[in-house]
Amino acid sequence: MSEATLEDLRAALDALDDDLVLPVGDLRQLPQAKRLFEVVDARIAARQYEYLPESDQAYGMVEEQHAQANGAAKTILMFCLLRRRDRIFLEDQTEDLTIFRADFAGLEPSYPEHELKLIRVGDGLVPQSTRTGEQHRLGILAELQAFVPSVEGSPATLEANERRVDDFGLIGGLAEHYRARVIRRVAWGSGSCLLTDQRLIGILFDDDVTGRPDTAESLNMPLSSVTGEVSSAVAFTAERNQFTSRQVSAGVSPLGKFFYNRVPTLNLHGSEFHAVIDVRRVVDPDGSIRKPRKDEVDSAVFEFCNSVAPT
Repeated sequence: MSEATLEDLRAALDALDDDLVLPVGDLRQLPQAKRLFEVVDARIAARQYEYLPESDQAYGMVEEQHAQANGAAKTILMFCLLRRRDRIFLEDQTEDLTIFRADFAGLEPSYPEHELKLIRVGDGLVPQSTRTGEQHRLGILAELQAFVPSVEGSPATLEANERRVDDFGLIGGLAEHYRARVIRRVAWGSGSCLLTDQRLIGILFDDDVTGRPDTAESLNMPLSSVTGEVSSAVAFTAERNQFTSRQVSAGVSPLGKFFYNRVPTLNLHGSEFHAVIDVRRVVDPDGSIRKPRKDEVDSAVFEFCNSVAPT
């Protein structure tokens, strides 16, 4: 929906009750959750959903009802509260790029409109394509950073430019573009991604394990939550035809390669989307997790960026 009033929000909140049962999979299967998420997302897109009460009443209304709710209704409202930073990516949807919030319960939530599903591997979640004919190339568990081009005068760009440049973990030309404010970061966290013959698909969860600094930038990234089998995270799909180049760096620790060899960090450069992927492990199609083989990541990324995507 393009607009949402406070009356729309009140009606959506009133439709929640403590007898609701969360569906298995995408929480938008529940009509009350779907409607509330749509209203909140519309308020966010219009920059009318802020953490500070004086900015708008909407967040305060959700926060107040969350404090009193129980069961499934409380979970749905918690995911609405997480959304307050989602405005950083909501204006960046194009034909070849989709960034969205995935709210789900159960082991394998499916998103038919995005032609993907999430499968549980060990303690983590990895994306899997459901697009007909799309082929798996490389699954990765990683720390992910997502960037989009800066648009002069856009609210999201102006907000990003107010924060200190934080080039933690960036290499090469992408680092230079970021420092020059040519691109802006829209998501940052641990997660997983999949390279196919057609797309880059990823899902991000913020956490405190990655070692990233608590800068103004990292603290303004979208929030996520993982509570057992109920989760809310940021996901993206980017078509391969808009990626133009890549950089891969193996790197070593300050103590030298005999003490600690880092697994690869790779940059993917695109016309509408840029990704920094600090590879931790590789996930095979059968779900097994292992360290990447020598040159495996470089070869897969080279093929991804230099071959012609199927039509």
